[in-house]
Amino acid sequence: MTIDFANVERMISLAREQVGYREGKTNGSWNNHQKYSPEVPGLEWSQNQAWCSTFVSWLALQSGLSDYYPRTASTDAGALWFKQRKQWSETPQIGAWGFLGTRGDMYHVFLVVGVDATYVYTIEGNTNANGSSQGDGVYANKRLRNSPSIEGYGIPKVPAKQAVKEKPTKKTPLSKRQEPLVKEAIDNFRQIRRESKANKNLQRANKAQKQINEIKANWKK
Repeated sequence: MTIDFANVERMISLAREQVGYREGKTNGSWNNHQKYSPEVPGLEWSQNQAWCSTFVSWLALQSGLSDYYPRTASTDAGALWFKQRKQWSETPQIGAWGFLGTRGDMYHVFLVVGVDATYVYTIEGNTNANGSSQGDGVYANKRLRNSPSIEGYGIPKVPAKQAVKEKPTKKTPLSKRQEPLVKEAIDNFRQIRRESKANKNLQRANKAQKQINEIKANWKK
């Protein structure tokens, strides 16, 4: 089961734009107040709560991919959503949600934006530069693929992009006033082609005659 990367590119681009965003503060302390909860219908209640799941749900919604990801503020509910649909894997893929947990108890989720033999590259909300599950904003991080804290990955069944078929254009019939104008234009075009062809033939004949004259002159010598 693989994800069509072309269809998650816009979500990853949007996620990169969010890197650097920070939640609010109360009396100098971070307070989990952020812009994402109010913008996800059904998750407005999650304001001032841990918001890593809300963040990735927001990304899917804003990218038009919410049918292929869970909409939830709960990491446990998000992981369960993928497992119930048999979309759970131990192998990371770009566009997947990665879950941190302990023996099935999930406590953090992130979006996978890159993978190599050693690391999983992520963009995640409610974290920090160290990858904490309780942070202050949106960060781009990397995590070891073999990290024991990674429980697995939710792999969305995002369909491949469909080519947009162009609609055939309907030919508009000519009006009676347009018909003679079009006919005249066609006749003029054909006349120009005939004259052009005649000029080319004349040029060829002149060139051939010149060559014949040169041959005769050389022959007399």
